[in-house]
Amino acid sequence: MLLGRKEQRAVRYILAPGALLIIGILVYLIGGRPVMDIMISDMEYASVKGEPDKLSTIDSDNMFSEITEGTIEGDQVAPIAGKQYGEINCDSVGLSVPLYYGDTYDILEMGAGQSPVSYCPGQGGTILVGGHDTTFFAPLENMKEGMDVTVSTTYGKYTYKINDIQIMEGSEYTISSAKEQLVLYTCYPFGDILGDRTSKIVYVCDKIEGPEVTFTENEQTGGDDDEQ
Repeated sequence: MLLGRKEQRAVRYILAPGALLIIGILVYLIGGRPVMDIMISDMEYASVKGEPDKLSTIDSDNMFSEITEGTIEGDQVAPIAGKQYGEINCDSVGLSVPLYYGDTYDILEMGAGQSPVSYCPGQGGTILVGGHDTTFFAPLENMKEGMDVTVSTTYGKYTYKINDIQIMEGSEYTISSAKEQLVLYTCYPFGDILGDRTSKIVYVCDKIEGPEVTFTENEQTGGDDDEQ
């Protein structure tokens, strides 16, 4: 049966859009939320990229220490889970990201997240930091060996040099206490939000400057030979 002009208009302007809306909601609820969240993050990042002060409400000029040498007592290093305590920069690629203690999904929506089982800058072990490749860690795609990465914290300023870039499968990484290294990682390949990615790209950076954190016998450091 042929539809009249009024019926055709009803299908075109009411029934068809309504059906598409319902299908879209079902797709979002069943499996599309992670993709949608990434897309939203991309839009938010695009609006503030290159303007670090908009990535966090904290005034970095008054928050971060400029101390680059000497020693710091361990009780001065007390990051709080879910709170920003630093900022990661690599001027060579335009990277400027707030650093949070913890690596939950919500934290990674705000910036870079440090694994709580790893060490903090100055403690002499591995500092394991992750971020989304589609948002805050997108500039990592242009990072190369030999580039400097700085980590400004509330208690000191640290500089690291990239000495190795690896592609690894899965999400496990050995936390070592052999020497201090900053390890940045994100999903790989960059920008692929449709594929089921299991690979990570890892940037291993050796410490070249920054104060050392000293501990008493009762104070604890980060993880030792654990896996993330």
